[in-house]
Amino acid sequence: MAAAPVDLRVVHLIQKTLLPQPSSLVPVAEVFLSGTIQRVDYPRSDRNPQYEFLPEVRKLLNQATRLGETEKVLDIVSSYIAEKLGLSITSFTALLLKLQDLTTAQQEQILPFARVAVEVLQNLGGEYATFAQRVAGNSELEFIGFPPRQIFNIEVATIEVASESDTFEFTVATIEINASLLSSSNSPVELVDEKVFAQRGEHLNDLEQQLIQGVLANRTYAQIAATSRNSVEHLPENVATNLSKYLQNNVAPNLWQHLSAAFGEKVTKTKAKKLIKQWVAHRHITIHRHRQQAEYFIEYLGNIGNFGNLGNGVELEMVAIPAGSFLMGSPKDELERSDRESPQHRVTIQPFFLGRYPVTQAQWQAVASLPQQKRELNPNPSRFKGANRPVENVSWYDAIEFCARLSHATGKSYRLPSEAEWEYAARGGTTTPFHFGETITSELANYNANYTYGAGVKGVYRGETTPVGSFGVANAFGLSEIHGNVWEWCLDPWHGNYQGAPSDGRVWDEKIQNDIYLNIVKNLDILLESSERRVICGGSWYDYPIGCRCAYRLYDHPDYASSNLGFRVACGVPGT
Repeated sequence: MAAAPVDLRVVHLIQKTLLPQPSSLVPVAEVFLSGTIQRVDYPRSDRNPQYEFLPEVRKLLNQATRLGETEKVLDIVSSYIAEKLGLSITSFTALLLKLQDLTTAQQEQILPFARVAVEVLQNLGGEYATFAQRVAGNSELEFIGFPPRQIFNIEVATIEVASESDTFEFTVATIEINASLLSSSNSPVELVDEKVFAQRGEHLNDLEQQLIQGVLANRTYAQIAATSRNSVEHLPENVATNLSKYLQNNVAPNLWQHLSAAFGEKVTKTKAKKLIKQWVAHRHITIHRHRQQAEYFIEYLGNIGNFGNLGNGVELEMVAIPAGSFLMGSPKDELERSDRESPQHRVTIQPFFLGRYPVTQAQWQAVASLPQQKRELNPNPSRFKGANRPVENVSWYDAIEFCARLSHATGKSYRLPSEAEWEYAARGGTTTPFHFGETITSELANYNANYTYGAGVKGVYRGETTPVGSFGVANAFGLSEIHGNVWEWCLDPWHGNYQGAPSDGRVWDEKIQNDIYLNIVKNLDILLESSERRVICGGSWYDYPIGCRCAYRLYDHPDYASSNLGFRVACGVPGT
């Protein structure tokens, strides 16, 4: 009903044509008595009683209804009106565009529907709003002097329409670099001594120092004892003669216990060298964590469309990205930057939703099971198998088809993010190379940590994708896996730098209008015929840390697929 005039004749038409079985009048009565509509008084007495939704109610209902259902109602009412006027028209677009060709009497009968249709299309936003402006601007809807509506002031109940979005909590991680610790010239034994003293209030004794030196040199207890004779003059003779056993049974267990408490991880002789070296290398880096909240909504993939239980409880979490502006690209003094990231330029971004994680294999399989729009999708394309791992080995064309299927099934406008949207969302309000800060660590992301960035340290190179959410951290917007794991496709064609780039966050494409990208279902043919190279961002499990920076950008051909290349989906906010 929110897509048509509130008229009993229209209500009966919708009941007759859209509901599978004869329906009761009880739901109709509930709507009319709900307090969400009010009667409209016209001076002419020959008109049937007219009603209208309260201000903003129609808009909220339009935005909560699937696009396909709204279009179907508009088409059915258009066909009904056209039939009454003796016109051969079956779509609302044709009827609205024909207004100026009709007689005054015909226009008068169509105007109530036309006004509502224009309002509905404006509420839907995007291309629908553009079409509404075209109709309103070209058809002179008020020129026949239709009497202005007079609304009775009556006391009504109010209704609160719940938003789809909710809030969720997540952990934000940032990296602090202590330059004074980075430049320290103390030996590993001296550094461990400081750590132990801070933990137990006592320095290492001579035997403990000898034990640590021996462990770092890969010596056995017997070898450590043989080189520690100068430290045992004060020991009883029976201890000195069995120093190897004394080290193993008395000194070592006590020392490993204190080091375990200091490092926060169990220390043994076998693990001591690795843990000490790792701690010495990392001690200038402190990871801070704090809790934060953001808005999001969940797309339940098992419930989309009328195609059965495809998702088996699989959910797609879409995080609300607030409007704002930022400097896109990297500053000239950023370490290991490229001219491809220049010139830095200010970009203003409208609010939108972006996937909390890259699309997973479970999500991919659910959507790949939906009816094909234009392109076949391999339901299991990934090299590294796992329902919660990101889908990879998918091309830009594949990602576009995925968005088209998801959009068609849900009625929402799913798409890839523009390059500007991606970088804005990735930064989460930061200006540093990574949303973590000035460097990156394999404790927080999946990349080739055999290599370092800035004051960072070497870490674990996993050599494969990891399940999304493995690190339990996000940026300030609530997005995870931004750095590493898989590269992510963006909508934009490749440009060698930012000379002439737009400042409003839209897709930068001189050949295809931006509106085409906002309605992928309608324009799928155009996008799948494009052979332009497309931007990828974020780095992957395979890449050096330099490639995981927020500003780093590369490209691939739209038909290219690789085991380090995936995507995450975006979705517009109604009315933007």
